[in-house]
Amino acid sequence: MVSEGVGEGEPLRGGRSGHRTMTGSRDRQRRGLVLAVLAAAGCGGSLPVSPPCAGVEANGICWVGKDGISVSRERAERVFDEAKALWGARQRELPGWRIEFRHSPPVVDGQRFDGYCWGDARLIVVAPFVADCFERSAIFHELGHAWGFHDDDPRMSGQWNSIHEAMKESHWPGCEFEGDED
Repeated sequence: MVSEGVGEGEPLRGGRSGHRTMTGSRDRQRRGLVLAVLAAAGCGGSLPVSPPCAGVEANGICWVGKDGISVSRERAERVFDEAKALWGARQRELPGWRIEFRHSPPVVDGQRFDGYCWGDARLIVVAPFVADCFERSAIFHELGHAWGFHDDDPRMSGQWNSIHEAMKESHWPGCEFEGDED
């Protein structure tokens, strides 16, 4: 077998297994191994086609209301802008993310949550505190996770007032806050 790109007078050196290999050959072997690993991992091929957004697209996010929860572009943008201000986030969009609002709260490892963020899947699922008012939910907290903030950030839970203010600022007609100041 002829090795491409290796000159006749190139020195030989011992390989890890104790076999002698040509210098240029080792680099080709490494490249070949890397390409094989990438191919096996699905890298370098065509990406799977994401399902089309079955909700509203705003700020690079697919916002989906399930169980009769209404989502409009205006409402989604308003919540996004308030959350962005709360977290001081620099990204104007969160491309590839999907947010689902549903009445049943997410359950993870047997525990119920008001909302949950799966970063690797770019998915946030939130159960609104009031029937059709997704503005009144853990969405502000979960968007913080999407922007990379962690539970050790005091805004995640220690400063609920900041999150509550953001909820008020994103107010939508029909989602009153009277009698709900806990």
